Amino acid sequence: MSQGDPFEAPHGYSLRRLQIDSPGELDLIVSSSMKTVLDTIVELEGSEERARQLIPNFSHAQMRAMYARDLERPDSHQFVVAATEAGEIAGHAIYFLRPPDPHAPTQAAPSGYLFTLYVDPSHRKRGVASSLMNHMISWLEARGAALIEAHTHVTNAPLIGLETRHGFAIVSKHEKPWPHFLLQRTTAERRS
Repeated sequence: MSQGDPFEAPHGYSLRRLQIDSPGELDLIVSSSMKTVLDTIVELEGSEERARQLIPNFSHAQMRAMYARDLERPDSHQFVVAATEAGEIAGHAIYFLRPPDPHAPTQAAPSGYLFTLYVDPSHRKRGVASSLMNHMISWLEARGAALIEAHTHVTNAPLIGLETRHGFAIVSKHEKPWPHFLLQRTTAERRS
């Protein structure tokens, strides 16, 4: 993101925040997020019709409105894109910092949450996902996150592999609303 960023993007790419004043970029991120969710549900449920029955109100407009609200909170919510030198969006990561939970003594420090990480298939296997993941970890840890969590569908082997290579561990499996793992990564400070 800056010249001194220890997790530089692979050659030919750069990392930056999503441009708030670019409706086209936001729409692209919303579309790829929706496609990922729908593809996963179709895989688990057998058809797009069944997926739409399970999430009837899931729309581009609703997700766009949610993302637009979150973009207005850059101190806690990050929308980072990997872009090619030509400006094409190759991938993105959305993550946020959660405040400490005063009701849970084990969560006295802030925590992080990986909401989504996506790389366009034509840009995979080039280090883009690792670069986005490293940037997320660095950003969250710099803000005091003692723990980073992610919920990942059990069928998403590539993302589970990426997460485990970056220090996440599967801590539980859940069946509802769809089969998914809860993965957690403790920060470097907490591990030592």
